[in-house]
Amino acid sequence: MISNDGPKNIVDSIEYIASRVWQDEQGRNQAGAVLIQEQRVFAARAVQKADARPGGYVATGGHGGILGAAGHDGAPLLHYLPTARHTWRSEVNLTSLPSQVTGVRREGSRIATVPVAVKGPDGALLDTAIPKVAIAKDASYWDDDNPPDPEAEVDLVALIGHMLKSAPLAGFVVEGFTPYGRTASNARQRLMLRAVHSGLPVVRVGRGNTEGFVPLHDPSFIGGSNLTATKARLLLMACLMKFGSLPPAADPDHPTSAEAAAVGEKVAAYQAVFDTHSPVALNCRRLAATLSARQSDRSKNGRFVMPLFVTQGRFTREYIKGGLAKPEDRHAAISRLCEQAGGKLVSLYFTLGHYDFMVISEMPDAKAASVLAFVATGGGGIEGSVTTQAFTTAEARDMLAAAGKIAGQYKPMGAS
Repeated sequence: MISNDGPKNIVDSIEYIASRVWQDEQGRNQAGAVLIQEQRVFAARAVQKADARPGGYVATGGHGGILGAAGHDGAPLLHYLPTARHTWRSEVNLTSLPSQVTGVRREGSRIATVPVAVKGPDGALLDTAIPKVAIAKDASYWDDDNPPDPEAEVDLVALIGHMLKSAPLAGFVVEGFTPYGRTASNARQRLMLRAVHSGLPVVRVGRGNTEGFVPLHDPSFIGGSNLTATKARLLLMACLMKFGSLPPAADPDHPTSAEAAAVGEKVAAYQAVFDTHSPVALNCRRLAATLSARQSDRSKNGRFVMPLFVTQGRFTREYIKGGLAKPEDRHAAISRLCEQAGGKLVSLYFTLGHYDFMVISEMPDAKAASVLAFVATGGGGIEGSVTTQAFTTAEARDMLAAAGKIAGQYKPMGAS
């Protein structure tokens, strides 16, 4: 006998997989991702943790969600199949994502569009592309007889500003009233419209187990259907890497009719996915692994740090002639080039001595750093470039400690 609240679920899951009751005539998964708890097979889109006790999972969304059974007195079986697109049928799985999309970033007083690399040269998902999506609990109360003032909602004002500064792919999931996701605050509603017209898509969902569908009366927002906030967040992250950010308005608080129409057209593409897809439509194993790597490779201040690379090189005579005729600050151009390669420019210096410049950049890996060097050299004007990986003093300490553990086992050639 084994425990029902843990090991039994694992055994039931293995029996479910081995039974292949989930396969279609071509051997493909027709049930999608499922959760097996207490002998019940839940569709991933329609299940949530209801309470803190062991088990405690319930079907959510107001229309079922239990597909069948596993671990009972008999072979695993399925009574129903979900129509939501998932795994190999998904339009937002890893193989369906483009290599690059358009993001947004605040540059001074305006919001500019910037390219964002989604996949590396080998087709793998870049951790730098994973969007930042915040869940906003829309249930604030402000006892004031004056008209609603969005600027008083300082948490959302600050979060929108931070996203536009630090995350080219970003968005919001807003938990409104149950079951239809309606907003509780006019001020926060106006701020979410500001976010939308700044390029940040916003999904509206109901709180908790929604048991209903969000109305689609406002073309500026994505209706989260019957999804919980956490599932809507996952699906919005996948959509951002598929479609990119929304087109920003010149004045997000006062968009023109043409700008509003452009947003509505892009939102419609998002909405089509939310209406037809499971929130695990992305390759969650790859996403989870990437997020785990990001989480475990953080600096002490909590910011994700990629490997550091230093590129040095010399300018050709023609390049210097061009600079004398038309001087320009190359920081913005080199920064865009680093982003297109999947990384970030840390600093750019013009130097004296053997080399004329030094670029310090954060890149996902050595391949991405090489792509940066190839593009820069191939564009002309640069010669003799050298790229090396750099390490912090803390990393050097760890490397020396690791080397010290095995140093005594090494014998040079010819030694006894």
